[in-house]
Amino acid sequence: MTDQFGDFEPDDQYDPSPADPFQVALRLHKYRVELDLEPEINWNSLSDHEIDKRVKAIELLLNWLRASGSRV
Repeated sequence: MTDQFGDFEPDDQYDPSPADPFQVALRLHKYRVELDLEPEINWNSLSDHEIDKRVKAIELLLNWLRASGSRV
C-alpha cells in the first residue's frame, strides 16, 4: 500500500470501481493529522475497534453519496 490515492496518469485517471472504505478512511485520517485536526497517531497503533468505527463511518458516507447519485 502506498500513501498515494488515485491514479494521476491522464489516460487512466478515472477508475469506475467503487471506492474502498478502508483506503478512504486511511487517507482521511492522514489528512486530519496533516491539518492538525487530530493528534498525530499512527494508524497501525489504533485498536481494531477504533479502525472499525472509522471505516464504518466512511462506508455510511459513501453509501449516502451513492444513494444521492454520486459516482463514488
